[in-house]
Amino acid sequence: MGKEISRQNIIEAMDTLRNHKNDIIKIFNTSPLLTPANRINIVNHLTEFFDSTSEPDGINKLYSATDY
Repeated sequence: MGKEISRQNIIEAMDTLRNHKNDIIKIFNTSPLLTPANRINIVNHLTEFFDSTSEPDGINKLYSATDY
């Protein structure tokens, strides 16, 4: 068995990611390894992910996904 993931662990991890959101998006948005269409797709998904996990319901969905 692996280490149990707590709701607080998820909240802290998402806070850390959100603190670096602009840098993360910039990396994908300027990557020469991706086609322009893939860049747009990834950036849109990342933006949606960050936005959806800023709400309590988003954290609940992430937490319930760890129940395996």
